[in-house]
Amino acid sequence: MNLAKPYDQPEFLDFLKDFLPDFEKDISPVNLLHDFKTIDKVTHLGRSETLDLDIYEFKAIGKSQKKISQAIESFKVIKQQMSFRALVSYQTDDDENW
Repeated sequence: MNLAKPYDQPEFLDFLKDFLPDFEKDISPVNLLHDFKTIDKVTHLGRSETLDLDIYEFKAIGKSQKKISQAIESFKVIKQQMSFRALVSYQTDDDENW
């Protein structure tokens, strides 16, 4: 996986299959209970039972310089989902960094 390239969900899912041998893909949208300023959309990509780890994809609003605000809002979403361990990828339409 080349992190210098723009985010690509299928490539990220392939990476997860290699990185987490028991990764179970389960792509589903997460309903946001609040209006967030830096998070537009959240997708649950799957889970590793061995590590008790949920994997999420967050679509952020604006540039990636808002990392602190994105993290605070992400923690709220993860807590809402009752996930206590999570791996999160952030991507935005305004910036190729993720």
